[in-house]
Amino acid sequence: MTKLKISAGGALVASRRLSWSALAIFFLMSVQAAAQAVEEPTAPEQAVTIEPVARDEAIEERISRILEATGWYRSVKIAVDEGIVFLDGIAGSREQRTWARDLAARTEGTVAVVNRIDVREEVSWNLAPALSEIEALARRIAVSLPLIALAVLILPLAWWLSNAIASLIRRVLAPRVEQDFLRNVIARAMAIPVLLVGVYLLLQLAGLTGLAVSLLGAPV
Repeated sequence: MTKLKISAGGALVASRRLSWSALAIFFLMSVQAAAQAVEEPTAPEQAVTIEPVARDEAIEERISRILEATGWYRSVKIAVDEGIVFLDGIAGSREQRTWARDLAARTEGTVAVVNRIDVREEVSWNLAPALSEIEALARRIAVSLPLIALAVLILPLAWWLSNAIASLIRRVLAPRVEQDFLRNVIARAMAIPVLLVGVYLLLQLAGLTGLAVSLLGAPV
């Protein structure tokens, strides 16, 4: 009877130990599973290479082709180092030099621009603009030629007419005014308006309307 009690008590203790062992194993497995569930960042196995936006050779080739296509520059030399563009050559004007700098600055991949282009302005022997002006002037003269001829006739005619009127007035005043000086003054005063009308017509034909109005002091 006593042996049965001892055996039963040992079995109970062994059962409890198994239960605690099972709980401990379960707890350890849970912790390990949780640790595996959290992903830790890891470094890549090899270095990551980044391709640049534009290589120096590509920048140099692109700028050189554009500058040569314009035909504005001589002895053009382009060098690119780490995105820094060096411009050398000869330009015909300051505007062309500035244009080359702006082109290089706007090229993709450019970091900075060192503009060493010289400006040597060339003398233009192109006579086309002067010939065009002469041709335009000749056309205007041809169009205005009838008016010029009329103006040339008007002024002498007005002068002759004013002298004729003055002579006529002197004759009319001869019986009434004895002094020659006074007759001449009166005759000239009455003949001057005829001369002014001739000058007014001349200025009108010449296109100087404002001056004609100022001369006569009356509206057109």
